[in-house]
Amino acid sequence: MAPPYVFVGHASDDRRRLRPLIEALALQGLSVWIDRPGPAGRHFEFEPLFIARYGIRSLRLSEGWSDQISETIRAAGAVLVCLSRAVAEERRVSQELLLGLHHKKLVACVIDDLYFDSLPGALGLPDGSRLELERVDLRALERAVALERHQPGGSAAADGSARQQWQAVERLARQIERLFDAAGGRPPTAAQMAAAREAIAGVPVAPMVSVSGIPDEVVAAFAARLTDPGRAARFLTLAAELRLSCNPEGYTERQITVRAGEVLSPRALTPELFWRAVLNLSGMKSRRTVAALLMAPGAPQRDTLPTAAARMFADLVDSLSDVRNTASREACLR
Repeated sequence: MAPPYVFVGHASDDRRRLRPLIEALALQGLSVWIDRPGPAGRHFEFEPLFIARYGIRSLRLSEGWSDQISETIRAAGAVLVCLSRAVAEERRVSQELLLGLHHKKLVACVIDDLYFDSLPGALGLPDGSRLELERVDLRALERAVALERHQPGGSAAADGSARQQWQAVERLARQIERLFDAAGGRPPTAAQMAAAREAIAGVPVAPMVSVSGIPDEVVAAFAARLTDPGRAARFLTLAAELRLSCNPEGYTERQITVRAGEVLSPRALTPELFWRAVLNLSGMKSRRTVAALLMAPGAPQRDTLPTAAARMFADLVDSLSDVRNTASREACLR
């Protein structure tokens, strides 16, 4: 699976001055799409080596511009729009804003020549309060990027203003990564898998979890986060992989995982019915099987749920671990 990317929308006149922001995002490990990255006039003027090293994506010259933009935004994991005075004069950037809002993947920043009080009217947005805006001073950021380019972590030695701008981009990157995660577009890291295994290892096999022990709010959280059938199937496979890696007792795969065919395909059921069936069957398999679903990377995140649902989710996780099995936990982690 190709890594998800962030589409960067901007005014044409801002390309050259946005270079520090694009480089900062790339240095922080994000895959970036910009329209014209190369060295020609009115382009970003990045060197081919930089473009290749960081996998910068861009327009395909043989295809129509308008269709490509719409397609690229639909396929992107996130849309970052860089707001400036020049943006307000370019209707196409406002269209990118609206497309980002429509697809629920918009992140926006204000570059240093635009004041907050000019939003949203100048951009034609229906509701400016729906944007989380980070202000970025590009000149100060450029100083931090120069240090990071020379040595990862070098921005810590930057002057106060430059360091603050690097931290602003870090916050933008976290917003973008949350959108990537919500879309299910990134495979879990080794660290995430290790953390999940450690958490699952703290849950005993028995007693089983009854149907009444799985709240409707938890089912609804899975249905809302894992609606797409393909994504639901991939997540179920990941949870099974984690459960099998935490099996010092030596149970068979059939005994402790929910396998294809044991419940109807997610394409044949509504998300609510599918996840109710999966969670109920998991509870009959083992307590640790339910834990693998709740704790696997990509599971619903409590901090994104409504207060009541977050409390129910937390209570279920806590209840699973009430009975500790230290020997089993140590065997899982070996």
